[in-house]
Amino acid sequence: MAEQGRSPEIQNPAQAAIRGNSAVRAGWHAARTAERNTAFFLPHLKSGMTLLDCGCGEGTITLGLAEAVAPGQVTGVDLDERRIERARARAAEQGVNNVTYQVGDVYKLPFAEGSFDAALQNSVFQHLDDPLRASREIHRVLAPGGVFGASNSDHDGWLFVNAGPLVNEALTFYDKVREIQGTSHFFGKHLPSVLRRAGFENVEGTASCETYGTPEAIASYADISALSLEEPAVLTVAREQGWADEETVERWCAAIRKWGADPDSWAILMRCEAVGFKH
Repeated sequence: MAEQGRSPEIQNPAQAAIRGNSAVRAGWHAARTAERNTAFFLPHLKSGMTLLDCGCGEGTITLGLAEAVAPGQVTGVDLDERRIERARARAAEQGVNNVTYQVGDVYKLPFAEGSFDAALQNSVFQHLDDPLRASREIHRVLAPGGVFGASNSDHDGWLFVNAGPLVNEALTFYDKVREIQGTSHFFGKHLPSVLRRAGFENVEGTASCETYGTPEAIASYADISALSLEEPAVLTVAREQGWADEETVERWCAAIRKWGADPDSWAILMRCEAVGFKH
């Protein structure tokens, strides 16, 4: 999912830069697939369904969803027009003709009530000011009997094996930076409650783990993590908040890369999931 922005109210340029403009994060998101990232939701999909992918980003997950419901139509929406353009190009390149993309806000979806049989949000709600409001809007556009799948990470369940104090300090720092710009890395556990409060029934919560357990995988993950800390906007927030100077961030990044080069290191990243139905 690509990230759906909090809402247009954010004024701080540093916040906006962290939120979605990182090439590092864009590449990370582009590697996602329906099979890998939304396996919990795929059993609920059937051929011929209409489906809405909220915060579709560059459409890598959307294309897998389109395959799952073909010949049913899939619509992807995202706030970022550039991502929508790249999603359209990817669909055209792969010859997928049962998917369309458009710019849209999950708070104000441009669809009539009961337009879809299914809807998904992956890694969107953790970036929103009001996930409950977004859930109710998704509930509105689903038809009776429609199914909604939601997935978000939760750092309370993340495990970094063999990480020392400097790595743990860096992770805590990054969580605080992301919170400043409106992203909660600890939101996932609240998904079932949010869906119930939005009116969904028969809500079931599940969880899955994304693992980086080979030398190549953990080295790549460590490098991405360090690059994220090195973003200019992150350093700006660090200085403004008095949390760290550039020398401290450099030490953290060196520690992360050293951790990633250790064959005894690996990472286990938990994702919380929920499925609910409209009745």
